Amino acid sequence: MLDLNKAGKLEGLFAQSTCYKQQLFSFSQKVESFFDQLKTISYQDLTLTRIEENTCTFECHLNLPVYLQAGLKQLRADMESFPNAYQPYAHQLLWGHSKPVEHTHNPPNPGMDPALYLTLYIDKTKQNRIHVLCPGLNPGFQRKGIGRKIYRKMISELGYVSSEQSTANDFLVWQTLFSDPDLYVFLGSDVVIAFRATAGFETVYPLISQVFGLSEPGEYLLDSDFVAHYSGQLLQTEFKHYLSSQT
Repeated sequence: MLDLNKAGKLEGLFAQSTCYKQQLFSFSQKVESFFDQLKTISYQDLTLTRIEENTCTFECHLNLPVYLQAGLKQLRADMESFPNAYQPYAHQLLWGHSKPVEHTHNPPNPGMDPALYLTLYIDKTKQNRIHVLCPGLNPGFQRKGIGRKIYRKMISELGYVSSEQSTANDFLVWQTLFSDPDLYVFLGSDVVIAFRATAGFETVYPLISQVFGLSEPGEYLLDSDFVAHYSGQLLQTEFKHYLSSQT
């Protein structure tokens, strides 16, 4: 004989499950809208500060516009409103993983959101080589153009930076920066170096000579705007073979 009490409970649980699935779908649409807006911010919306004076370690915090801060705060509240059984799914939708990422370095300012914070080390002995310290950019913010904006901000602050192309994400970041008219970007098989386009020949040449000077012309690519501006000077250097290979 059917237990009406149990049947009623099962029906209630089913209805509740359907309700939460609908809420997850609505939540996913809100997340998508938030990240679409996030893609529109400029690198100038980022702030950089040194962790300690006279060091090469920087804190990077995404300084989001007020409307995005409010949107993220609401998404967090929505995520916390789900029962424990559904929170990993909501967490996955927002942050790209089902569990919180442990941060090696926590923000020094309590007002900073750990999810929007990362630490960078700049090796000044190797053409301002960028190293992103673990855990890096929150997975939810990857492939949203944020990595490119962080690198762009570092170039704006330091004048130039370089990076190893060790991952697919590195390649995608530099591929987009290569078309930036405000930068000179020089590509090697495993190293990239980029300068503000206001940098003169006397600044750029010594550094690209260190990086590419002993390489064969087919192993690197010089920035076309830089070559156009300084072809005469380049013909007097080891890069004359590169120029001849391009004609």
